Amino acid sequence: MSTMPSRWLFLTLLLLLTLSDLAAGQNKRSRHLHDLYCRSCHSSTIYLLDERKMASPGALVTQVLSYGRDGKVKLSESELRGIAEYLRTAYYDF
Repeated sequence: MSTMPSRWLFLTLLLLLTLSDLAAGQNKRSRHLHDLYCRSCHSSTIYLLDERKMASPGALVTQVLSYGRDGKVKLSESELRGIAEYLRTAYYDF
């Protein structure tokens, strides 16, 4: 009976590691998409300026999604949301 908590702990850790690997893979893909589609107009210095316009995660997502709606880039909504998440984790502190 004492092995049951150990099994749950092992399975929980395994699940967390798997989810972490999936998130890291998604972040890598999102960074690649950003570099491919966004970097030509938006160098990383624009994200480091003190007068950045993005004040919240929602504002950042809205701004990135607007590029898809405007037809400036041909990416799916989930890809654009991934780029917004990459930018949030790489450059923003919210």
